[in-house]
Amino acid sequence: MLLDRVTLPPLVSLFSSTSSDPLVLATLGTAPGVTESFISLLEDSGDAKETLVAWQPAGTSNDLATRVASLAKQHQTNEHEHSADLKDQVLHLQAPDCRTTYARWGSLRKGKWKDDGLGVELPVVHLQVKDLGQAMFLDVAVVDDRGELLVVRASTWQTQARLHPALADEPPILHLPLRFPSASTSSSGTTPLLTSWTTISLPLARLLGSLSPPRRYKATTGVQVHATCRLRRVWFSEEEMTSEVDEAQMRRGALPELALFKAVT
Repeated sequence: MLLDRVTLPPLVSLFSSTSSDPLVLATLGTAPGVTESFISLLEDSGDAKETLVAWQPAGTSNDLATRVASLAKQHQTNEHEHSADLKDQVLHLQAPDCRTTYARWGSLRKGKWKDDGLGVELPVVHLQVKDLGQAMFLDVAVVDDRGELLVVRASTWQTQARLHPALADEPPILHLPLRFPSASTSSSGTTPLLTSWTTISLPLARLLGSLSPPRRYKATTGVQVHATCRLRRVWFSEEEMTSEVDEAQMRRGALPELALFKAVT
């Protein structure tokens, strides 16, 4: 695995949409022949400065117009009345079928993770995600101390936690419900959210320990985020807490998280 022999700091960044080369470690996938399946980097506020990074080449100008129109509709339809967009660059993943369009880091497959896996041993993964009101899910592949692979999945359509047994070519899946907060579910019930961005934290070691029989977490081999959503950051930490990145510190060059490729070197 990429980092199985590397001593890691207590905080490791896998992806940051505001870095100079945010997708250097990522593998992107889109649906063949589907114009509205694409991934782009853009400014969250107003969908400005868009750069397509994965898409099916448009066959006609009408195809391109359809894609642009679908992006505009997506933003207008899912804009939160009381929430502010970010002025930062973010990663936008969109598709009619969320299974087809994804950004992946490392490996989630049985026969590949030993060679292509991340090998991050920090037990908590955090993702900054924007809810666009569409079906989306994310997968995190982990390996236990016996070398057995398991995928932790969180999706917007799942209603309760369920463990799916392994298949011939697929590892077992711990499927968790994913619910984004809204103004109606805020602590007071009336206070609107300031932003539709959410930090999702998965305590991987604790989740594996809750299984029957319990498993001991060893490392994360892969992370895969599926459409339709926006992604700002993915990082790992030692503690079960959301370690938000201080933007002012980053501009001063005192970034409290270390980029993954930096840790390798």
